[in-house]
Amino acid sequence: MNVKVLIASVAGLALVACKADPPQVPDAGAAVVVAAPSAPAQLKIQGVVTEEMVKQAVAAKSAAFGVCTASYLAAHPAAHETVVVNFVVRPDGSVHSPAVRSSTAGNPEMETCLEKVFPTLEFPKSHSVSTVAYPLVVGQAG
Repeated sequence: MNVKVLIASVAGLALVACKADPPQVPDAGAAVVVAAPSAPAQLKIQGVVTEEMVKQAVAAKSAAFGVCTASYLAAHPAAHETVVVNFVVRPDGSVHSPAVRSSTAGNPEMETCLEKVFPTLEFPKSHSVSTVAYPLVVGQAG
């Protein structure tokens, strides 16, 4: 079964689509949208990591985010939720301490799964630590 995952940038400039065939993803019928909204929650970065770096890192893991959201969206087809995840990017480019700061979904299973994807993000090495608050919008496309 194919699940389409779309990742939109905070500024709405980029839209990346990919297909994945993870075995545990139920067929939700419509595409799963995991996007960073432009409002009300904004992408917040402190440090040397850029907005573009964050967008690229998240887009590279769109299939994993789709696995996390597919069951929730199958059960809640009209969902349009925001999950804000805070995380730290270390100088070696690794991601540490991901934690859901806020969520309108109220679904600990999905939120925990989303938290587990963030340490798999990859960033370029830098000279200092960066902190990021990344807002994801979870809902059906269409």
